[in-house]
Amino acid sequence: MKAPPRASPNTSSFGELYLQYHDIIGVAMPIFLFFGLLIMSCFQKKSAKMPGPYRDRDFLHQQDLVDSEIRRHHLDFNEHLHSRFEGQRFLQVKGEYGCYIAFNYTTCKEVMNDHSSFSSNPFPDGRLVALNTMSKADHTRVLRYVHKHYTQDALEDLRGHIQEVRRKLTSAKVIQQCTADLASGKVDGVQWAKRIHMSGTLARLGVKLGWEKIDEIVMLNDAMVALVAPLGGVGLPNETLPWTWLLQLALGLIASIPSMLQMVCKLGMRCSWQIIRPDVTILNPPRKPRMGLWWRPGLLPLVPRYFMLLHTLLEDSDKGLLLGLREGVSSGDLSLAESLTLMVQLMVNMTSANALSSLLFRLATETDSAQEVFANFPASGDAFIQEVLRLDAPLQRNPRRCVSIGKKWQDAGLKEGNQVLLFLGAANMDPAVFRSPADFRIDRADESPALTFGSGMHYCLGSNLVKLEMRLALEHLTSSYKSIALDGHYQRIADVDVGNWGFCHLPIRLK
Repeated sequence: MKAPPRASPNTSSFGELYLQYHDIIGVAMPIFLFFGLLIMSCFQKKSAKMPGPYRDRDFLHQQDLVDSEIRRHHLDFNEHLHSRFEGQRFLQVKGEYGCYIAFNYTTCKEVMNDHSSFSSNPFPDGRLVALNTMSKADHTRVLRYVHKHYTQDALEDLRGHIQEVRRKLTSAKVIQQCTADLASGKVDGVQWAKRIHMSGTLARLGVKLGWEKIDEIVMLNDAMVALVAPLGGVGLPNETLPWTWLLQLALGLIASIPSMLQMVCKLGMRCSWQIIRPDVTILNPPRKPRMGLWWRPGLLPLVPRYFMLLHTLLEDSDKGLLLGLREGVSSGDLSLAESLTLMVQLMVNMTSANALSSLLFRLATETDSAQEVFANFPASGDAFIQEVLRLDAPLQRNPRRCVSIGKKWQDAGLKEGNQVLLFLGAANMDPAVFRSPADFRIDRADESPALTFGSGMHYCLGSNLVKLEMRLALEHLTSSYKSIALDGHYQRIADVDVGNWGFCHLPIRLK
């Protein structure tokens, strides 16, 4: 038997070299990584210079759609669209190829009602989509499991549930408890609104939880919106990615591995794949619209955590809407992935919380109208709510994708695949439809209904629930307090979703 060859006295093994120079390697590796990323950033295309204030231009630019200042003053921008571009059906967005906006009332309504020409799914790939972005066939199949739970008659028996939440030892009215916390300064107007709506949504699903779990679900749901929704409707330009974006993405993916493995074990590989779709979200993402995950990869570990929580709620439910979804999965009519993504949409909290927080804001700032409501809620309460929903549409923009050019649109300059952003907030301020559209007025009973909740097949499923919550909240506020005022500076939402119109912070003082 041959003896193993001896190492030359002048050579060293890799391990010996590492032990000898590990201090140098430990310092050198981060330096090499830093310079590697720096070199990559040098080849990254720089953001285009902002083409001046929008009021001084006769065109709309891509950067207008993602400009945080415009988002904070969206109602002013809506007015500008009507004054500068009056009579235009579609307005092309410079700097964003194939992107248009529609902002007048008639065009927005016609687009929403034309499902053969415009898809409500802004993504061209085959990923799982929410109920409000499904094709007509899938929408009809899935809607029958949930629609009956959101009719006005069905929501009447929810009135008591919205006002009650069961805790370990006590039973407290949701709106009364939330408003007491608002009055004492424990929460601001935003958390007040989010807790009220999520409590109502969970009650509609047949689930009752304490505040800690409700706050967790709100946080997870908001994270999903931030990851998936394209900012402003189109998403930030890729040139705005930080130069460390690859590293941040890698760290986000690595941090997701433990919870992702748990998700696969719990839901199965097929279901997990259908929900996450890494092939169209990470490996081959759409060129447009650009999702928020590239700018917020640190939120990625929350995705499997949220879907496992939803699966637990689905499995533990023995009545109501969730029981119906379980039966649909058992019969094969619904996939488990479809049921869980549907639950995500049913529990989306941000837009509904926007409506409730806008209710507070208008009570605090529209003195004359607020006094009428405080003096006679039965006579003017509903009109006040309708005007809040018109002027402060909680989702100012709604995306569409052109899938065919019908006869009605042949002279519109659109092509298949074009994006069309419907500015619903601007449509609600169309001077051809609404008198003094920028004014808050509660005498608009003879005017056309606002497009806040959409039109046609994808009319908002939760509209009745939101209006019920607003009415119960307004009734309690006007009967329990004498006045409402702002208690400091508020902060508008400006850095998330397609076009949320609401608040990050809303300090309120109740008397």
